[in-house]
Amino acid sequence: MKIAPMVFLACVSILCLSVMASRALPKTVDEAVAQLKSELTPADREHILRMSREDLAQLHFSLGLRIRNGFGLWRGNEKLMKSCGVTHRDICSGIIIGKLWDAVRADADPSLVKQLDCQFQLTDSVQINYAKFGQFTTGQLLNALQDQIDTQISRMQASGTPICQSSLKLRVLGDSQKDCFVRAEFAREDTKKEVSLDRLFGWIGWRNAFDLLNEPPEISLTFRKTCAWPTRPRF
Repeated sequence: MKIAPMVFLACVSILCLSVMASRALPKTVDEAVAQLKSELTPADREHILRMSREDLAQLHFSLGLRIRNGFGLWRGNEKLMKSCGVTHRDICSGIIIGKLWDAVRADADPSLVKQLDCQFQLTDSVQINYAKFGQFTTGQLLNALQDQIDTQISRMQASGTPICQSSLKLRVLGDSQKDCFVRAEFAREDTKKEVSLDRLFGWIGWRNAFDLLNEPPEISLTFRKTCAWPTRPRF
């Protein structure tokens, strides 16, 4: 049975299929990674490469689900679990995803990896005050994010803080209506709350139906829906 290609953009992320073709179950993390690598399309490799390690958590219900189902983690593949060094299936699938990310990076152009690592470092350093985001529209959210990013990078440069990238711009892709509402139930209060830009995207990306891709010196935000929240969400 031929395995379907791993398509990114038609679903939440990569590896939409939760059931793999029948084949011998991998017994080690290395075998699992080798099997996954053999199925990656060039687009899949590019997508994984441009995710930060923090971003990999977004693959829990796509790639992670396929690993847990297809590699028999729910059916007692004790050898693979032992190779992961854990007893929890979710953690094991996360370890495999991390090793796959390492393998894809090892095969990539070192200069591109260096550029991406610089941007990953910057998105981890930039701290975003998200206190009022739950009251915003999509347009207001994007403007607030870019304003805070620009302000912090300017402050870093003025203070002499070494940074390897002089700008970071958000590029919006997809037909997104800027007057739609934002789901950010974690930002109900108006008190100052800060988190790294990288982690914030992990919180709001899936809630508001957009995927992000690092393309230094830009971050592309691809909206999968024209309007994920036409009315203000209530939680």
